[in-house]
Amino acid sequence: MSSVVVVDYDEGWPALFEELRARVWPVVAGVATTIEHVGSTSVPGLAAKPIIDMTIVVPRREDVATAIERL
Repeated sequence: MSSVVVVDYDEGWPALFEELRARVWPVVAGVATTIEHVGSTSVPGLAAKPIIDMTIVVPRREDVATAIERL
């Protein structure tokens, strides 16, 4: 059985998200409109599992498959 690890908020999470976003953006730039930091690590002061979640936003449902293929 695995355990869930929740840690205090880390002031470095926003910067880590930006680093990850910078790596992913060139791959999806032609189809996505933005990449957003989501989930508990995106909420300042909130304890969270130390996993950076992001959402790649596309303008149309039809663009989802293209974004997935590029990733």
